[in-house]
Amino acid sequence: MKAFSVVEILIAIGVFTIVAGSVSILAVDSIRNSQNQRLQFQAAAKIEEATNAILLNKNEQWLNILNNTDNGPKHISYNAGAFEIADSEEIDGDITFSFIIETVYRDALGNIVQTGGTADINSREVTMTASWLDSLGRSQSVVSNVYITNWNTPTWVQTTESDFQAGTIDSTIVTATGGGAVELDLDSTIRGDWCLPQLTVTQYNMPRQGVPTSIVAEPNFAYLATGENASGPPLEHVQISSTNPPVVELLQSYNDNLKVSDIAFSNDYIYLATTDKSRDVTIFNATTNPFQQVGYYDYSSAKSPATVWVDGNVGYVIYENTLDTFDLSSVNGSRPRLGTIDLQAFGVDIKVVNGYAYVGLASASTQMQIINVSDPVHMSAAGTVNLTSQQARAVFVSPDGNRAYLATAQSSTQDEFFIIDTTVKTGQHAKLSSLDSQGTDPKDLSIINNRAIVIGVGGQEYQVIQLDNEASPAKCGGIENSAGLYGVQTVIDQSGNAWAYVLTGDSNAELMIILGGETGGGGGNGQGSQYLESGTFESSVFDTGNAQAYYYSLTWDEQLYDNTDLRLQIRTGTTADLSSVPWSGPDGTVNTFYTDPGGELIHQNSQLKRYIQYKAYFTSDKINTPVLQEIRINYQ
Repeated sequence: MKAFSVVEILIAIGVFTIVAGSVSILAVDSIRNSQNQRLQFQAAAKIEEATNAILLNKNEQWLNILNNTDNGPKHISYNAGAFEIADSEEIDGDITFSFIIETVYRDALGNIVQTGGTADINSREVTMTASWLDSLGRSQSVVSNVYITNWNTPTWVQTTESDFQAGTIDSTIVTATGGGAVELDLDSTIRGDWCLPQLTVTQYNMPRQGVPTSIVAEPNFAYLATGENASGPPLEHVQISSTNPPVVELLQSYNDNLKVSDIAFSNDYIYLATTDKSRDVTIFNATTNPFQQVGYYDYSSAKSPATVWVDGNVGYVIYENTLDTFDLSSVNGSRPRLGTIDLQAFGVDIKVVNGYAYVGLASASTQMQIINVSDPVHMSAAGTVNLTSQQARAVFVSPDGNRAYLATAQSSTQDEFFIIDTTVKTGQHAKLSSLDSQGTDPKDLSIINNRAIVIGVGGQEYQVIQLDNEASPAKCGGIENSAGLYGVQTVIDQSGNAWAYVLTGDSNAELMIILGGETGGGGGNGQGSQYLESGTFESSVFDTGNAQAYYYSLTWDEQLYDNTDLRLQIRTGTTADLSSVPWSGPDGTVNTFYTDPGGELIHQNSQLKRYIQYKAYFTSDKINTPVLQEIRINYQ
């Protein structure tokens, strides 16, 4: 019995010890949990309190929110009943509290993104953290994120046509596009475009009788020659200004009984292929007034020359089916013959480039012949061009000699304009491509700015052909002239403008001058003008109604193209008359501009002023204009 009692006592003590230990552990855990819950509740309450303070006061405190963005940990401070954002963490009993304000980024659809995107000047992310140490010394925390915007602060918005019409334009216009917009005005000055020749045609009546039929030109000057049975002076010299429209001045005329079939110009000397049997090629000094005859070439007493060309110290003249070269190491007196070569047919035109002569032939079987003239004394036949059954009328050769352009007589079944690859000079040459003149009988052609100018009689007498794709040349513009066109020269003048000087059959307008170019007049797309290069728009003055207005941000909607730009400046003042206040950019000076339409902060120098105004600066490439669609100035 005693033994059992002792055992029972020992068992009871053991059970009590176990139960008591368990109760103690449960009691300690309960106390710890209670402490942790209390601290967690305090932390959550601290975060809720700070969140409410920010949400309820963010509009009035938006400036502080902006100034404290991406600027380290902050906490809430209350002074005189007002909410403020203070630096550093706050320790409140056992709770350490802070929050950080960060920039918000959005994608193109306006969705908030964590990487990439564009900064949203009107939104911020606030991350709040409350932390403490539990009863075991372990760190615990509660974290909360909230996004805030300034949507409820006042904003001056200009977006309608009537909004913008209240402003002042300078080389800009207000349009109804999208409900209202501002863009650069169109330039009323017509600029040259090869594909729109009708925009820049100027006709000039030479004070003479008869019609000139041959022309040669240099920048801002042209020499006109009269041939066939026409009356009038055989040679005239005109000066052509670079203005649009150009001004033509007759400098001098040479009156003689000469009839001229062709004209060439080189190094201040003029060469006329004439019908005078004693001076087949007559040489004039172009720098004297009046013209002074200084030399001549005469070889055939029975034939008249058809065409003449000069290259360096060598002259080239064609008599029917014979090509002669003559010495021009001196231009004075009778010039001796150097060499001669027979052609396959009568020659009608000649160009000499890099030691080869390209001769257009009046032949139904061979339209062009290439002659090696590197030794003008001993010339030799190199290659031929066989295209159609029509005779050649005019030849043009690229400066490198790798392309020849040929115009042939009009045909109802065949093309009249041809591009030939002449990289290899020997053998027979086929066409690279061709184009129908559509009823025009060509008389001459010239190449400039990757455009071919073909002129003639009938159909559309002045035609422009695009050569950008030489495998498929395409006509892009033209002019009709019922009097017919007989000669064309293209030049780049001393001001860099491109021109076509054209001889017409109109005795009241013998010279036609056309301003060409690549971009003026819309580049051939039918637009007769282009945008101004720059301009400005000044808004009306906005009254905030408060002398202590604080301006937060400037944002706008725009449409830009490559090589265009839109920049803004603002000015503020205490009176509605801001005319004496300088414009300023984001650094508060006249030297900078607001350039980010997504938004930029307005500088301190512009603050605490009742009135505000903005100015937009537009820059274009003349083909496209920037467009201001809406502007917003956020203030308090």
